[in-house]
Amino acid sequence: VTTQMQILDLIDELRDEYQMGVILITHDLGVVAGHTDRVAVMYAGRIVETAPTKTLFTEPKHRYTSSLMAALPERALAAGTKLFSIPGAPPSLTNLPVGCRFAARCLWATDECRASYPDLSGDDAHTFSCFHPVQEGDESPAALQAKLDTQKNGDEAGAQQAPLVSSEVLLDVKEASREYESAGSGFFKRDKGVVSAVDRVSITVKKGETYGLVGESGCGKSTMGRLIAGLERPSGGAIELDGRDLATLKGRDAVTIHRDVQMMFQDSYAAMDPRMRIDQILAEPMSIQKTGNARQIAERIMEIIEQVGLTEEILDRYPHEFSGGQLQRIGFARSLTLAPDLIVADEPVSALDVSVQAQVLNLMKDLQAELGLSYLFISHDLAVVQYMADRIGVMYLGRIVEEGPAKEVVENPKHPYTKALIDSIPVPDPEFSHDDRAIKLTGEPPSAVNPPEGCRFRPRCPFAGEECKIQPTLTDERHRVACHHPLLQIRKREEVGA
Repeated sequence: VTTQMQILDLIDELRDEYQMGVILITHDLGVVAGHTDRVAVMYAGRIVETAPTKTLFTEPKHRYTSSLMAALPERALAAGTKLFSIPGAPPSLTNLPVGCRFAARCLWATDECRASYPDLSGDDAHTFSCFHPVQEGDESPAALQAKLDTQKNGDEAGAQQAPLVSSEVLLDVKEASREYESAGSGFFKRDKGVVSAVDRVSITVKKGETYGLVGESGCGKSTMGRLIAGLERPSGGAIELDGRDLATLKGRDAVTIHRDVQMMFQDSYAAMDPRMRIDQILAEPMSIQKTGNARQIAERIMEIIEQVGLTEEILDRYPHEFSGGQLQRIGFARSLTLAPDLIVADEPVSALDVSVQAQVLNLMKDLQAELGLSYLFISHDLAVVQYMADRIGVMYLGRIVEEGPAKEVVENPKHPYTKALIDSIPVPDPEFSHDDRAIKLTGEPPSAVNPPEGCRFRPRCPFAGEECKIQPTLTDERHRVACHHPLLQIRKREEVGA
């Protein structure tokens, strides 16, 4: 988010300096709200609504636009409800419906919508193609969907089923480190250094819990995920899963541990062999682990694809034939085949638009409650992490700098770096502006080959002093922070000074 903010600010500056026109193509509604003047909303190859940015966010007319807004994690967090997801999937562009292309997924669709395509209506500034546009006083898509689910399935439908978090620790990471040899410097490349990607990190994850790990690109969170998933060995420390130290496992034990911990990758397509059919991809973990015969494996595959909302017809197809959301479901299905206790989800929804993102996140939550799964959820999107996680750990340059309950970390951050991350998040509100206390990061994190003395955030911290040349340790409390100047103390000093 910090890099994204810098790039978007640069585009805005160049636009103003050179009087350029900019077409910004994105699925991030926060970026749209903060960096555009007008918006065109596309669905299945057609523009369905155009409007000035402020008008679109305050008075959306097309039902697809209002459904996208309802699928934002911020809306679910504010209401304390389950994340709204648009039902179904976009139509195939090779077999488009006759009428409105959104009708099959629209909660307000009628026979008229399915029979003919609506013409553009409205005025020159705000146009939309919808037979039943949003009217003042209408129910939100989320409220209407919850009502329909209740009518269909009873009072429990549509409610967010909370997973049962045990007091028993499943994952215990103790002072884990991971170092890599860097490329040599000098004429003959002999002076090689050491990159400290993860430096003495300690975290715990309880059974049934979701632990969110956030930070900038290069902070070490994905390396941490690979260490926990057993894809790499730590250079030091211990990673214990249900009492077994992953770093010490050898031979067959190092293979069978993957029955209990699996990884869900950011790019599901890149994580799949493009020459294998989906049934072969899903069967591979069970074949490697020797968990059953051909009939048992086939039965397990059918059980899993049903759980993740897919159908049998996908099994004979190849990865390139699927959309991003379908691929994430398939990747999730593969991680579930061995019935693991822990899934390491590395940026699992960062490439998805808000509607598909909502489907995947709700699926992960539902199956967590049903199967008792634990997640290590790695992301740079704090709104998504707050929705998913019970606790959050914030990483900076290989170290945990803050950790605590998700709601507290996001709404009342203690570390300046955490506050800077939050202040970098694009907010889906055109009228939003940060207050004077917002922290705006500039530049890149220091090199992990030669990190700063003491607190690694010191060169970029607006509150750093001489005492920050000594490395702070995490405080021993429910909401922990490693900082000589936690924001709570700074606020108190400001209040006294005022």
